[in-house]
Amino acid sequence: MGEGLPHRQREVGHRQPAAGGADDGRRPVVAGRFEEQHEAAVAAAGAADAVAAGGQRQQAVEKLEQQLELAAVEDGKLAEALRSAAGEALEGALAAPAAALAEIRGLARRYGPRAVVWRYDPVLLSSLTPPAWHRATFARLAAALAGACDEAVLSFAQIYAKTRNNTDRAAARHGFAWRDPETEEKRALLVELAGLAAEHGLTARLCAQPELVAPALAPAACIDARRLSDLAGRDIAARRKGNRPGCLCAESRDIGAYDSCPHGCVYCYAVRRPELAKQRFRGHDPAADSLTAPAAPPQTAKIDG
Repeated sequence: MGEGLPHRQREVGHRQPAAGGADDGRRPVVAGRFEEQHEAAVAAAGAADAVAAGGQRQQAVEKLEQQLELAAVEDGKLAEALRSAAGEALEGALAAPAAALAEIRGLARRYGPRAVVWRYDPVLLSSLTPPAWHRATFARLAAALAGACDEAVLSFAQIYAKTRNNTDRAAARHGFAWRDPETEEKRALLVELAGLAAEHGLTARLCAQPELVAPALAPAACIDARRLSDLAGRDIAARRKGNRPGCLCAESRDIGAYDSCPHGCVYCYAVRRPELAKQRFRGHDPAADSLTAPAAPPQTAKIDG
């Protein structure tokens, strides 16, 4: 969900946005009654996670989201505070938003707007990032990226066991609630974001979630042979060979590696063990042939006698 650049090397773009934390490392303070509302909302989220279950937990989170949406409409300061809180809790080590935007604009100036595909994914609904937060943040970024790229790729968070575990741990540590909404709610929000993209000259596409396809949101080809042909100035022939149902990517070889990104995004499907990812990053050699050091060969000992 970050405004930083991706660790995967096969695409140019970035994941869904959230600004970094406050300068002193703590959640920023919201003025007046909105501070009180934010404190109460976060406390309610923690209580919902701790004691509620099933439908009760769902109702508690939905009520919290409604409170935050109303507050965000009434006071922009709360929305700004939530952006900072979301960055600290959900995406601990991404590049600053301004730096990521500057990088994208620089690539567009050098290679043209077809060279960059903006990824706003995965969308995660939480007490820090309710639907209103996504609408406001997406609109802000779409306006900033107008003319620098022509496509925005969307998807909702895919909740695997490892992403659930990492997100649950972050929720307990930072005191927020999160949920995986029903299909209709997901589709409705993504269609809204697609409309905001269109207002800024961007075409929204959907990454490998066929159940969420809508007239305003066609499937994406994240590895797009036509786009690559445009950039290369020659035809690049590649058969379509998706990685999962709904994927329209051309055949390609992924040069990324699991457990290698230190950004700390709690919803990431490519990191099962965050500490291992940090360890591998610290040991990365930029001149090496691989992202992570190869396993050492087994040691043998010769015994004479």
